[in-house]
Amino acid sequence: MISGEKDDTGNLHAWGKMMDSAFEIYQIGLTHYRYNGADGRWIVQYDSPIPDNALLLMEINPLINFQGDVLQNSTFLGRERIGRRKYYKYTLLPGAFDHIAGAYYNNFIYTLWIDKEVPSIYRTEISCRSVNNPESRLVLLFDLYDVNEEIQIEANPL
Repeated sequence: MISGEKDDTGNLHAWGKMMDSAFEIYQIGLTHYRYNGADGRWIVQYDSPIPDNALLLMEINPLINFQGDVLQNSTFLGRERIGRRKYYKYTLLPGAFDHIAGAYYNNFIYTLWIDKEVPSIYRTEISCRSVNNPESRLVLLFDLYDVNEEIQIEANPL
């Protein structure tokens, strides 16, 4: 599970677990700060824009997963209650598209939970299969909240 915040200028702070490894990163401008849990040290990389890491981008910027996708099929799965609210649940199958992680994964399936009262997307699940090992599956689950809320990210001096 990954948590994080990103401001309007592209600075971000993300933390959590990715592939069973704990991590924490900051991206301030072109400087990338990554905590190495194995030795307890921070790694600093200058002139290192975050767009070079496709898998990390999929997880920390969920909207990028929906850019440029061509819809092949959609299925209404019914209504689902989460907490006290009811959501419409859909499965979407994209057609041929240029996905940011397309070199590593294929067979993408999107599941959306749409809040019928607001209307907005509350939750998305993206599942796909590894190109090199079809038995291996990646599932990304995003809960979307505090959208368009102001955040402040600051780097602590080393």
